[in-house]
Amino acid sequence: MGEASVFIKRLPDIGECERIFKAAAMMDAILMPEWEYRYYSYNAQWDKGEQMASMRDGEGDHYFAWFDSGSLIIKGYDKAYASLHKNRLGDVLKGVPAVFNAFLHEPAFMMDQTTFCIWNEAGKNGWASSQQLTDEACVLIEILAGGAVYYHAWAQRIMRSNWI
Repeated sequence: MGEASVFIKRLPDIGECERIFKAAAMMDAILMPEWEYRYYSYNAQWDKGEQMASMRDGEGDHYFAWFDSGSLIIKGYDKAYASLHKNRLGDVLKGVPAVFNAFLHEPAFMMDQTTFCIWNEAGKNGWASSQQLTDEACVLIEILAGGAVYYHAWAQRIMRSNWI
């Protein structure tokens, strides 16, 4: 397994990630009532005992976060990062623990488009990745480190760009 970036070492625990993902989806639902214009979503009943959070920007960038049995895995795809580092991405999904096999084989999560994958396995008490990541690779999940402050700044940028 690769060494975690400084960024993923700052990520909160699984419970706090769940709270942040839910809050972002709720705020998006308030700011953008039409489903097709929302960036953040949360499905508390993805499957029995599973929950799923996602972000899609409408231009190809996205992440999917899957909660199951006290564990959390997040994969993302950043188009700009992919184009800059296409020869150095390697097998981003190599080394993902078997507990996440259902996630890895879920077609809705577009596993063929992945620039980062991190996980926090129940009982392991920490974030891991299959390769050494730069902080730049994980920018799509900045909301987890920045919380409400990040979301507020992001929403202001989005609302200005949509109204100007």
